[in-house]
Amino acid sequence: MISQEWVKFLKKQYPAPKKRFQSLEAYRDSFIYFRLKHKNSVEWPCIHCAGRGGYRDPNDCDPVEGYKLAPLYKCKGCKGTGSGPRKDVQKLHRETIDKWKKEKEHWKETREKVLKAMNKLKADDLELLRGLFNNPTFL
Repeated sequence: MISQEWVKFLKKQYPAPKKRFQSLEAYRDSFIYFRLKHKNSVEWPCIHCAGRGGYRDPNDCDPVEGYKLAPLYKCKGCKGTGSGPRKDVQKLHRETIDKWKKEKEHWKETREKVLKAMNKLKADDLELLRGLFNNPTFL
């Protein structure tokens, strides 16, 4: 049986995927341009332009200056306001949560397999693994 020390070590080496946004409002606030433009607003950002109100054409990009002098074209989704329907943001938030759940499930399955394999090892082999994890040039 693996000691609790090893379980802590594995948690440190391979941490669980973190949930990025705890709520829909936190997800809305992640659209930085929208947050700066609409402070303390109850509106929702346009998902096409991320609440910016426009976009830059890749053909206008200068090789030296980048998009510094490129014009900002009005977004066709929000007509330049930067606001959009709440349901679009909810859909994106739901996709983000679903992706996180899949990553978390994959992490749990992988961790179980690693723990099961480590339970089959002898103490000497476990110490060799510890040396490899702590110092890649161990061998």
